[in-house]
Amino acid sequence: MSPLMPRLAIVVLAAGRSSRFNGIKQLASLTSQHSLLSHTLTIIKTVQQQADFNIPHSGVIVGANKHKIIAHITELERTDNRNPVDVVVNEQWHQGLSHSVHCAVSFAIQKQCSALMLVLADQIALTHEDFLALLKAFQQNGQTCCAEYEQQLGVPAIFTQQDYSALLALKGDSGAKKILIQKQQINTLNKVALPYAGIDIDTKADLQLWQANKE
Repeated sequence: MSPLMPRLAIVVLAAGRSSRFNGIKQLASLTSQHSLLSHTLTIIKTVQQQADFNIPHSGVIVGANKHKIIAHITELERTDNRNPVDVVVNEQWHQGLSHSVHCAVSFAIQKQCSALMLVLADQIALTHEDFLALLKAFQQNGQTCCAEYEQQLGVPAIFTQQDYSALLALKGDSGAKKILIQKQQINTLNKVALPYAGIDIDTKADLQLWQANKE
C-alpha cells in the first residue's frame, strides 16, 4: 500500500424513516442470517480487509429508530469485530437526506480522511467485488468516482476532499447526484458500470420479490 494513498472513509447512510416500507427497513430480515443493514456492513468490512487501499474508518449514519438500530449494530459488532464501525447520530434526519450526507462528510473530516465513499444500506444486490471495482477506478487518477446504472449516476460513490464543501452545501432531501452530474459535465468523473446498484428495497413487496428470486 503506497504511503501517498489517501485515507478513505466508508459511510453507510441509514438514517431515514423508510415510510414506504411500513417498518424499520434497516432491520428487516434479508436472509436467515442477515438484516439489510448487517448484510451491507458485512460487505463493507470485507472490502476494508481485501482492498489494496487505506480504509481506516467506516461509519453508519443513524437517525429514525436510532436506539433499535444502534442496539442492532452493537450486537453485530460482538459477532463480527473486523474493522469496528463507528455510529454517527443524525439528529436532523427528518429534514432530508442532505443532513445525513453532512454527517458523513463531518465524520470523514474528523477522521482525517481525504476521500469518502457513500453507501446506501438497501442496495442489496451489490457485492464486495462491486465496491472493489469502484476503488480500483478511483485509484486510476484520484477523481470522484461513482456507479453508473440504468443510464443514471449514483451511489455508491467516492468523493474527494475537494468535493466536501459542495456536499456540505446540499439542502433538504437532495442527495449527491447533482454533484456527480456537474463532475461529469466537466470531465472530472470516473464512472463504473454497476448494474446491480439499480436494485434497492423501498417496500416490503420489493423485499419479498428479491427473496423469492433468490430461492
